[in-house]
Amino acid sequence: MERLWEVEVVQLKIRVVLITVMFLTMLFYPAAALQRPTVMVTDYTVYPEVLMPGDTGTLTLTITNMEDKANVKEEKVETIGDVTTTIDTTTNINARIKSIRLYGKGVEVVTEGYLREEYLYVGGLGPGRSINISFAIKGIQEGTFSPYVLIDVKEGNDVRFPMLVRVDSSDVKISVVAPSSIAKGEITNIGLKVLNTRENKVEAVRIVPMTKGVRFSPSEFLIGTVKPHEVETASFNVTIGESFVVGNQIDLKFKVDYKNGDNYHESYCDIPVEVVRGYGVKLFATESETQLPTTIGALAKVTLDLVNTLPEEVESVIVKPLTKGPIYHPSEYPLGNMKSGAQCSVTFDIETSNMKPGVNNLDFAVIYRDVDGYHESDVYTLPLKVVTAIEMPETKTSPPAGEFLIPTPIVVVVALIALGAVVYIFIRRRKGKE
Repeated sequence: MERLWEVEVVQLKIRVVLITVMFLTMLFYPAAALQRPTVMVTDYTVYPEVLMPGDTGTLTLTITNMEDKANVKEEKVETIGDVTTTIDTTTNINARIKSIRLYGKGVEVVTEGYLREEYLYVGGLGPGRSINISFAIKGIQEGTFSPYVLIDVKEGNDVRFPMLVRVDSSDVKISVVAPSSIAKGEITNIGLKVLNTRENKVEAVRIVPMTKGVRFSPSEFLIGTVKPHEVETASFNVTIGESFVVGNQIDLKFKVDYKNGDNYHESYCDIPVEVVRGYGVKLFATESETQLPTTIGALAKVTLDLVNTLPEEVESVIVKPLTKGPIYHPSEYPLGNMKSGAQCSVTFDIETSNMKPGVNNLDFAVIYRDVDGYHESDVYTLPLKVVTAIEMPETKTSPPAGEFLIPTPIVVVVALIALGAVVYIFIRRRKGKE
């Protein structure tokens, strides 16, 4: 019995020693064994910020080791018999990343010809250090989705981090401000507006005219970047060619192409216009002296304006009166050449001695030459009212500058007073002599 009891005592002592060793090991084992590296996703970006269905974008993550010290020093105490030994050890706490994987919840992770869907054996990441990892993603359908990244950290806590990716089908709108009709062969200016209806900017915005047989200047219009919900304007000079028939309706077609991130998109706009006969060189009057009647026999002065609406220069331009009877000075007005879009004015002095009282309609036209030969513009009619001297409204004349006219009653009173003074003086002198 005593030997059995001694054996049990020995076994009990061994158990106590083992428990004590385990306790001391847990108490004095390096803190680094419990202090596992901390890895976090500290930032992420999506480019473009909002995808369109079918767009490919880039999801970039910033992964950071949140520890602030590279090594942890510790003491390890070992006791053998009556001898206790202290051992100093240093443990490296760099984060060793085994893999980084993206799981495309709601969006597709693109691999073929693009970036990888996973990164293996990334390596160590020192305390306070960061790395950027990029994945290619593709928007499948409209909505807001939450793909997530899974980071496998060796001897550390794994990381699962969700992100938000938006897919929106809003596009860029284009509208045209144009007249309902455009004269054939003439320059007509039209305006366009480009509206970005998206929540993110679009880049490389360009307007391209698409109608064949119509000359556009410029041939395309580059806008560049358009911010969210902003409007940009552009304008084109349009010249309808000879292949179109006067009276027919045509569609002016425009395309706007742009980039959402690295993805190209297009929008279209059609505006119907009627083709009408062109004016060529147009004659009109914006100011003249015909608003007031002219007395028969006096000179009437009229001013006419003209503009070259053609897309090319014209030659031998002459403004010519057509109405017979009145005498014009000059008899016709030569102007020479006129460039495209040029404007000028001409003035005629008209003798009215052989005109009849009343409104006289005076016709004028422009003769010019272009690549197809000589042409005559539409007739412009200018009304001129001629009246007799009796019919002319009375006009009050003012005294010449510097002169002062004294009203007649005052002159009479002053004269009487002066005469009375002379008589009085004469009588006094005569009485003095007597």
